[in-house]
Amino acid sequence: MTHDIGNSRIPVAVLTTYYRRNLLVPEAMPLCARDPGHSRTVRVGVGESADSDVPTQVVEVRVVDFAAHVAYLEPVTGMGLMVEPRPESDIAPAPWVERVTWDGDPVVALSLHSADRAHALQRLARAGWTLLEGESDSSELAGRTEDGLRAIYLYANRTADGPLVLEDFHAAFTALRGAACLHNTA
Repeated sequence: MTHDIGNSRIPVAVLTTYYRRNLLVPEAMPLCARDPGHSRTVRVGVGESADSDVPTQVVEVRVVDFAAHVAYLEPVTGMGLMVEPRPESDIAPAPWVERVTWDGDPVVALSLHSADRAHALQRLARAGWTLLEGESDSSELAGRTEDGLRAIYLYANRTADGPLVLEDFHAAFTALRGAACLHNTA
């Protein structure tokens, strides 16, 4: 899989998060971005030299499949995406669940997608990954897949010790978008 670096743009929020996140790291957080487990690696070629179709760089993207969500993680830069499922495939909780109590407190019933999202974010958080939030405290939209599924940004709290340059982020961003089959946006 090869994708052209020149057609991708890195959102300022992604880079800003990278430069700010190493200032205050809670002690309870892991020291590096880890693999949340049960994942596979996809190797994505990015960029092409002028005289051949051979990619100039290969980026390894970790793909973690949950019940309904899929996370695409690039741990070197700490950039990631999570693709959400189709809203119409969600399964609402049974109406009788809302009347159930546990020790006098009502039980909160979640739909299939809500429960899977909570589980996915919890597993990712234990591995050092979290949602990138926009200005309105909502998930930062990364774009849509070729199938129209919504993708949101993730980032890791800490990444590799070595310094990174803009080209590293550009390659990771391009590889993540390619692995998740996101449309290029202008």
